[in-house]
Formats: sequence, structure tokens, C-alpha cells
Amino acid sequence: MKFTSRVLITNKEEFLEFLVILLLSMDEIEKYDIGLREVKNMNEKLKFPDFQLTGYIPETQREEVFSLNNFQGKWVIFYFYPRDATPGCTKEAIAFTEKLEEIRSKGVEVVGVSTQSVDSHKKFAKKYNLKHILLSDNGSLSKNLGILGVTGTAARTTFLVNPQGFIVKDWKKVKVAQHIEEVLEAIDEQCNC
Repeated sequence: MKFTSRVLITNKEEFLEFLVILLLSMDEIEKYDIGLREVKNMNEKLKFPDFQLTGYIPETQREEVFSLNNFQGKWVIFYFYPRDATPGCTKEAIAFTEKLEEIRSKGVEVVGVSTQSVDSHKKFAKKYNLKHILLSDNGSLSKNLGILGVTGTAARTTFLVNPQGFIVKDWKKVKVAQHIEEVLEAIDEQCNC
């Protein structure tokens, strides 16, 4: 992208695009996959990207292909984690399982997502008695959300998505120890449960 010495900005969207370009180098824009065409209004909620991913449902011990439409009309917590059965990821998954009944009683579904295989998710769920859906991301969803790392794993990030499919809250650089309490608080604030 080339800049000339003069820039004519005619509306708010162009101004916001210009600011983003100034603040981020092209490497950062590519790294986080920020599409400037999507930057329309900084106050506008962002739509959670549609996806088609295979997941494991521990409660039924089945695999199923999921898309965003499977959760239409529901509040959903999508929590992304780097790897199955690692200390931080295990602690986070167990915390969501321990609070799953309380979360579901408020009308919210919990979905864990990582770039590991469904077979890995099955073993993880069985070993730690996890109860919520675990999706296997081929990297496309994590990339669309700007959280796919250079190692091919998702950064530890959580999204609260409303029944219309919009992100109403996100947590980046999650600290596992207090995260479940932050999520429960946000559910109470956002979902009017």
C-alpha cells in the first residue's frame, strides 16, 4: 500500500481505516488477519465468523459437524485454547465443565476450540471427564478471528456470542486462574439471565 503526501478523507469509515493503517504495520495486519473492509464502525459489534468444523460431544460420545447455525438463537461461550491435556488448557477445560450446569441454566452453551484433532479431543474429554463440546479447528476459524499463532495453535482467547451471532465480549491473553469467574460475571451482565 502506497501513501502520498496528501490524504483526502471524506467520511468516518475512511478516517477509521486510515487510523488503523497508521497504527499497524502491514506485517501486523497480516499477522492478525485484520480486514480493513470489515472496519466500518468501531462501536459496532463484530459478527462471529461462520465455520464448519467437526467436534466431539462428550455427553453423547459422538462426532458431529458444527457450524454457527447450530448455535443460532443461543448465547455461546467459544473458548480457544492451544493444546489438549497441557496444564493451563486442562485447568481451563475442567473449570468450564465444573460450571457447565450453572452456565447452561442461564441459557448459555460452552464450546472449546483448538487446532488439535477430534481424536485428541476424545482422549482429552475422556481423561478429564469434560462435558462440553470440543471443536477441532483446521486453523481457518482461528485465523478469521485473528488468533492463530505462528505455531498453528490458537491463542488462549474467549468470545461471548449473542443469539444473533455477534461478539459481545472477548477476552484476550486469558489468565486461567480467574477466567471462569470473569466469564460468569459477563454472562450475568450481558445475557440478562
